[in-house]
Amino acid sequence: MTAIHQQRPLDARLAHPGVRVNGRIGVVLVNYCGWRDTLECIRSLQAVQYEDGLDMIVIDNGSDDESGERIRREFPNVHLIEMGRNLGFAGGCNVGMRAARERGNEFIWLLNNDTIVDPQAPRALVEIARARPDASFYGTIISSESKPERIWFARGAFDRRTGAITNVDYDRAVSDLDRDPRPVNTDWISGCSVLIRCSTLDQIGFMNEDFFLYKEELEWQLRRPHSAWVVPRALVRHKGGQSGGGTGAVMGRVFMSIRRRVFAAVARSVGCLFRGRAGLEGTSASGLGGAGRHHRTAYSRRFDRRALAQREDQVITPILLGEQPLTSAEPGV
Repeated sequence: MTAIHQQRPLDARLAHPGVRVNGRIGVVLVNYCGWRDTLECIRSLQAVQYEDGLDMIVIDNGSDDESGERIRREFPNVHLIEMGRNLGFAGGCNVGMRAARERGNEFIWLLNNDTIVDPQAPRALVEIARARPDASFYGTIISSESKPERIWFARGAFDRRTGAITNVDYDRAVSDLDRDPRPVNTDWISGCSVLIRCSTLDQIGFMNEDFFLYKEELEWQLRRPHSAWVVPRALVRHKGGQSGGGTGAVMGRVFMSIRRRVFAAVARSVGCLFRGRAGLEGTSASGLGGAGRHHRTAYSRRFDRRALAQREDQVITPILLGEQPLTSAEPGV
């Protein structure tokens, strides 16, 4: 199946009569030449006992391997959308969110394809979503596959005065947070694992696709400040943070400021992870880490770094710092 990617304003109203209060979760996975990880993630989701149902949606971002065939063969009931080209992580997620909404799900769970889900995670997320209907984003504790007892990501902090971003809980013990079942408020949640209501799209719109690789989920969540909550009893293991110092080692430090180009600063911090002429081959599905893995990510592509740096100065940094209105941007589904 091939979907057509249409451009809409970020603040487009998306009311759809098929959306119901039914508890069902549309799980969106973005795949790019990573079918092994995608299949393993789907297997973990199939082991979940969630009464209201999971509607699994895979967006294939123009893979040039056998991803589509492999996914269809092993999981014929998964809703597979093959784009035929690489839309990036934000673009792929936008297509998936639109599909999840049109298919009548109440919730959308954006999940990296290189994750393994704890069987209790969906129920824990929805329970907190019901208890905190004023919130917009609900995240899990994410650990590394190689160190499941340590946190890879839970809470993110963002300083609007300086543009600094930090991974607050990197390398803490999972037990430090999951012993208390109460949700924890945070500035932002990693796009590796985040749940929203379909109706939330009415207020905030889709992800900004100018953020092809980094921090699209941050800008998205900053449209509704103080509305992100981490659910300690919801756990996900992530493969991408394990090699060469990985994402966490970088995200554990501040890696962006208003006086430096956003992506260029990240590139300098994690230069050891870049591979190939694209400069981004081998990065994990979260946008950082996972160097040298056997597949390309959901959104690696070749680009001109100088042109990208210019675009950062003109588009990305002003949006993050609130200097440019969101409605001036046009990407979306």
